[in-house]
Amino acid sequence: MTVVIKANKIYKIFESSKLKLSERNIIYNCENKFLIPGLRDAYVHFAYEESLAESMSDLFLAYRVTSVRDTSGDIDFVNKFKLESKNKLNITPRIMVAGPLID
Repeated sequence: MTVVIKANKIYKIFESSKLKLSERNIIYNCENKFLIPGLRDAYVHFAYEESLAESMSDLFLAYRVTSVRDTSGDIDFVNKFKLESKNKLNITPRIMVAGPLID
C-alpha cells in the first residue's frame, strides 16, 4: 500500500500498483514495516502529581501517544497544558480537558 501525506496528515491510502508517484515526492520505502495511527490516552491526570506535569507531554510522545484527555483536576492548572498543546501541535500531544471533578 502507499500512504500519501499532505499537510502533515494522512491524505489517502492507495494500492501501490494503482498509483504512480512523481520523483518530486519524498518517498520512503517501508516494505516489511507497519504503520499505526497515533495512540490516545483517555484517562490522564496532569494535576495528580504536579511536579511531573511538565514532562508528561514529552513522555506521551516518546510512547507515540498523540492525544490525551485529562479527566479531572484544577482547571486553571490543566488548561495551561491544553493551551500549550494548541500552540505547539507538532511537538506536544493534543490535550483535551474534561474539566474539574464533580463529586
